[in-house]
Amino acid sequence: MNPITVLWRLVRFRLALYLAEYLLYVGYTLSLAFSGLILRAFFDQMAGEPGALPIVAIAGLQLGNLLLAMIGLGGVNLIPDQAFSRALIFHNVFARILARPGAQPLPANTTIGETLNTLRDDTQQLIWFHIELIDLFGFGLTALVALVAMLRVSVGITLGVLAPLLAIMVITRRLQARVERYRVASRTTSSAVAGAIGDIFGAVQAIQVNNAEERVLAHFRQLNAARRQAVVRDRLLTQLINALADNMVVIGTALLLIFSARAIQAGRFTVGDFALFVAYIWPITILWQNIANQMTLYQQSKVSIGRLQTLMQDAPPQALLAPAPIQLRGPLPTIPAVVRTPTDQLAQLEVRGLTYHYPGSNRGITDISLRIQPGTLTVVTGPIGAGKTTLLRTLLGLLPKDAGAIYWNGAIVDDPAGFFVP
Repeated sequence: MNPITVLWRLVRFRLALYLAEYLLYVGYTLSLAFSGLILRAFFDQMAGEPGALPIVAIAGLQLGNLLLAMIGLGGVNLIPDQAFSRALIFHNVFARILARPGAQPLPANTTIGETLNTLRDDTQQLIWFHIELIDLFGFGLTALVALVAMLRVSVGITLGVLAPLLAIMVITRRLQARVERYRVASRTTSSAVAGAIGDIFGAVQAIQVNNAEERVLAHFRQLNAARRQAVVRDRLLTQLINALADNMVVIGTALLLIFSARAIQAGRFTVGDFALFVAYIWPITILWQNIANQMTLYQQSKVSIGRLQTLMQDAPPQALLAPAPIQLRGPLPTIPAVVRTPTDQLAQLEVRGLTYHYPGSNRGITDISLRIQPGTLTVVTGPIGAGKTTLLRTLLGLLPKDAGAIYWNGAIVDDPAGFFVP
């Protein structure tokens, strides 16, 4: 799935919340457009321009505009749509992990530390992509109002001020391939460090017995050095793109001073018009910055989606965002009590031809048959590597059997992992 598809599925999951958030944020961003018009009216009134609004009307408009901004921005901060999106991804990833065989819950060569790192950072990456898209939508409408107002005042000055802002898109577009490459390296090295920390704490005794402290530290320092280099490159490129966008405000204001000087002297450009342009440079620049950021976040989000899909382990792509009950408010759902019946009492456990081999090898168990009855003692013995643990794991459903059948009181057990639970 691409980032747009992911975002659309998240929006559909809580459509009412997302629509409310978009409408409130549009109200806030449009208040920025209205503030430019109010500012021009104020300075025209101060300069005594003919047809200027009375100061009382300007004050009333400003108070109404301030109320619109407060309601819009305050309402957006109260809507918990991001919490629902994050919880949905967590729920589906954990559900997939728990549905896997207990001895193989994670992808091959993936540690718990790497999994937690992916859940934390890559889910947050998708949230940031959504936040920037809301900004893009809101400031897009504001910039449209601003652009129309500026063009009505002076086409030449408007084009002269906005021309350097267009350079941001060209430069950012050329950096997209490198952005994606650096983000992959940053996420991979961060996961390697997180996984190494988990492995080290899980093997403290083995490290001490083998007197391997120095070698382990040297390996950990090497992983940290690789992570530091990758993260610095990723952050540096991202900050470079953001810095280019931020400085466009200063450049645009300077160009406005240059282009408007003669127009003001000739009487074609009022002080109110100048205030209007100064007020509108910022939201238009924010729009260009959002476009640049969105291009960067799009590539980074593709990497994050791929990493989250890896944790889903062969599940359909849509399973990552499949709708599920998410309780963030109100009482927690009740857990149904397990009702035991006489058939749950063990009369006989029989295994016929149970077989499992580890992928890519002949190691495992082959054609194991046994019968266990109450009051009897069954001993599974053999040298190291004979398959004792593998037999128990396969019997309990912690490993998927390749062949054979398991019977409980004469009834076949199709799902050992779901049946043999406390």
